[in-house]
Amino acid sequence: MFVLLGLTGCAAFYGFKQVKPRSDQTIREYANRYKIPSGESFLLDTAFLTFARTFDTTQKEVIKNYLQPLQAFYFDKQGSLLSYHVNCYVSGFPNLKWNGQGHFDTFPPEKQAPTANLLHFRELLQFIKNFDNKAVDPSGYAKADYNVVVFWSVFSGRQSKRFIRLIKRNGELAKGKTLNFLFVNNDYLFAGEFESK
Repeated sequence: MFVLLGLTGCAAFYGFKQVKPRSDQTIREYANRYKIPSGESFLLDTAFLTFARTFDTTQKEVIKNYLQPLQAFYFDKQGSLLSYHVNCYVSGFPNLKWNGQGHFDTFPPEKQAPTANLLHFRELLQFIKNFDNKAVDPSGYAKADYNVVVFWSVFSGRQSKRFIRLIKRNGELAKGKTLNFLFVNNDYLFAGEFESK
């Protein structure tokens, strides 16, 4: 169903770990290690997997992209998707070179992956939960010029750490603009996907 470096023999070289259920505590510890503030740390609801599979077979690329471990969505104030980044469009070894073509030299970064048929910010928020398993209040994000949603995982190891660091550094280029970050862990989604096979 999805392209995942962790399924290949190269996984160890990329620093990927075993895909397995992780506790909230473990996810929090990694978020802290990756310098994600607690107010910007969230979980991806496993219902996102079901949602991604509702697309018809003519939209295989959309499904494949949604089911990647590392993604970044840049939304404007109206909630429209301006820029989208997915690990399967990035080359590099032994680390993914997200800025290999200079996409992240500007804010918002130049889009790297197709944005057609993708979610509006409010729609994506439906699948983002806090650590109390409560929905995110959209009103808290309505005033910012930009909202940046980042999918990451513990099993992606150093690739997550490097990706998060790049996204934060890119945010520093948003001079005079307000922005929110939502760093959304997706380990539960991938653990459930593997258990269902």
